[in-house]
Amino acid sequence: MTSSKSMQRWKKIKKQGLFRFIVVYGILLFGIVATIIAFFVDRVWIYGLDYSNYFTEGWGRTVFETYIKWSIIGIIWSLWMWFLYVKRLGK
Repeated sequence: MTSSKSMQRWKKIKKQGLFRFIVVYGILLFGIVATIIAFFVDRVWIYGLDYSNYFTEGWGRTVFETYIKWSIIGIIWSLWMWFLYVKRLGK
């Protein structure tokens, strides 16, 4: 992971700052991807492969609540990754 390509990428990310890293990688990428996966796993678990019921009443609230939960986890994950990269690749 300490290749020159990784170092260049890390320098670019580090220059943008911790806050942007949390927003982009934690809240947006991690949060949205995990929400989509969790929503469909939940719907398959409840309704099976009958996808006509996936978007019945209350699905918007379910997506919103799921997104909030996974965004909080994404913030924790991105903070952990930031400090792991700082430790591993240097300040």
